[in-house]
Amino acid sequence: MTQKDVNDSGNSIPPPSGRGENSTGEADMIQKMHDIHSLYAEWAVENERISRAQYEEWRKREQCRIWLEHIGSPLAPYTQVMQDQAVRVGSNVYMCAAVSKAESSGGLVCHDFNAWGLGGSTNYRTFGCWEAGIAAFYQFLYDWDISRGYPAVDGHSTPNYCEPNEPWMTNVDGIVRDIQAVYVPPYNPNPGRIEI
Repeated sequence: MTQKDVNDSGNSIPPPSGRGENSTGEADMIQKMHDIHSLYAEWAVENERISRAQYEEWRKREQCRIWLEHIGSPLAPYTQVMQDQAVRVGSNVYMCAAVSKAESSGGLVCHDFNAWGLGGSTNYRTFGCWEAGIAAFYQFLYDWDISRGYPAVDGHSTPNYCEPNEPWMTNVDGIVRDIQAVYVPPYNPNPGRIEI
């Protein structure tokens, strides 16, 4: 990803699928950005601004928010809800965003706040708001997979949601990787002040 992959509000956006490799100069710049990001994370943790776990959860949530905003998803403002529900059931924030993209273009093509295709075509479920739909998605993952010993982490698992070798799961895994590739600017506990 290059500097030009930043939208008007300063957030980075992921490259479209299938985009070619970066040039050497772009790759060097990306590596430097990631190095700065890592150094800042270490500084923030060492100076007890935030814990490593808090930093990682913030980073994952920001990656999802930026990526969902990039695709125009109505779910972008709900990444904190996604993260809270993911923690509640032992999953991760990436699953909700990735499955919503695979099932409904990130919630752009769905009815009644069901961006995950819950209930299938024969028993389609409806919800009154995004929060309820997100909670139901994670509860479904927990009931059908996580509680039965199948981890729903980093896009892998969910044999009861979908067979692991199905093209659908490969697609979800690819979406998770796209989200994880989103560059997130370093955490700044004092947004009005830049610290290096």
